[in-house]
Amino acid sequence: MTLSKQEHGGDIQKAAKRWGIPVAQWLDLSTAISPFCYPLATPPAEIWQQLPYLNDTFIEAAVNYYQCENLLPIAGSQQAIELLPNIFHGKRVALPAVGYCEHAYHWRNSENAVVTYQCADELRKKIDEKFIDIAIVINPNNPSTELYSRDYLLEIASALSKQNSYLIIDEAFIDSQAEHSLASNLPDNTIILRSIGKFFGLAGIRIGFVLAKPYLLKKLEEKTGLWQISSPALWAATQALNDKQWQEQQIQRLAKSSQMLEQNLCEYFPQKIIKRQSTFMSLFLSWNETQAIFEYFARKGILLRKFQLAEEDGLLRIGLPADSESLSRLMTAFYDYQCDTK
Repeated sequence: MTLSKQEHGGDIQKAAKRWGIPVAQWLDLSTAISPFCYPLATPPAEIWQQLPYLNDTFIEAAVNYYQCENLLPIAGSQQAIELLPNIFHGKRVALPAVGYCEHAYHWRNSENAVVTYQCADELRKKIDEKFIDIAIVINPNNPSTELYSRDYLLEIASALSKQNSYLIIDEAFIDSQAEHSLASNLPDNTIILRSIGKFFGLAGIRIGFVLAKPYLLKKLEEKTGLWQISSPALWAATQALNDKQWQEQQIQRLAKSSQMLEQNLCEYFPQKIIKRQSTFMSLFLSWNETQAIFEYFARKGILLRKFQLAEEDGLLRIGLPADSESLSRLMTAFYDYQCDTK
């Protein structure tokens, strides 16, 4: 079965055409990318003339940051999501029922069979029943925010290993809570995806990493082309990965901003479930209300992200405002919405 491509956040050009609002007037909170971007200087002039061969300085920066020597740089974790299904054939793959849609899209369009699970207990049950060959976990989950402990992940990795099966963990949003990552203690049958874009606010440079044992990285590398990452991107990622002081400040900045957003949302939705991750907030609503708020805000030039979880259940994902002015605009829109719908 061939599936259609899914829409993603951040397409302000498309939103501007749909709602007739100029691009410059939009407040884009539809992505889960940090609004606080790593402050890059101008790269040396020679960077623009160099072919982008991987260099020791870049690799060392990545190894030190992820605390893992076995890694493969790629053009964003999205590239790994697209290519991984092609190194497996005829496998039974377990995916979270709610999660980043590109995983499901590419696994369902591969020569593999897909089943879904709702929670950690259900995944463990499928593993214990020897029902699956590959388990995919998004940790923390985007958009549900569910976070799996290291102990749980090590347990299921061990159980899968005994069945000659694999664990794939998408850790694109884990940088602010890296203590939950398996990167520094990587089981032989585990593949980890990491991203530069979310935590560092550098989605545009398109760099990610796959962490796995060498034989798995070799299979994946055979599917990638030559010079996947540009020289300026390699230079930029090296600066960001090496800057420990900025990373510590970013963790604190994201925590403060996400807490402030959560507090404000709780004032307007005291009876609703609100879950927080470092770079986004998830507001659980009925599907009808999710759609209504999304449309109302879009007409005011505020782009959010909506997800349908079930026939009657929805989720509104809200990215972090970059400053107090943006937060005020967002909260004013919530106030207006509640006044207009009373």
